[in-house]
Amino acid sequence: MRLKTDLLHLNVGKDHFVIDADTGTIDMTDLYVMNEAAAYLWEQFTGRNFTPEEMAAQLAEAYDVTPTQALADVRQLLSTWDEYGLIA
Repeated sequence: MRLKTDLLHLNVGKDHFVIDADTGTIDMTDLYVMNEAAAYLWEQFTGRNFTPEEMAAQLAEAYDVTPTQALADVRQLLSTWDEYGLIA
């Protein structure tokens, strides 16, 4: 699994956004808001292949969450990202 490479991650204060800039212009209809944990995972896994299990291990290490809960959260997050076309 891999995140799409033509997406920009922006951090504005405490807010995190991913923007699809594939066309060379920013279309605000393609603006995706992420929480801190999702943005952390986005930064950690941009530009490389990964599995949900690898992502969950990183999440469990960085945040106070069990590996089981981390994997459930990652699977839900990846499902959402896939739905919005953020995964290649």
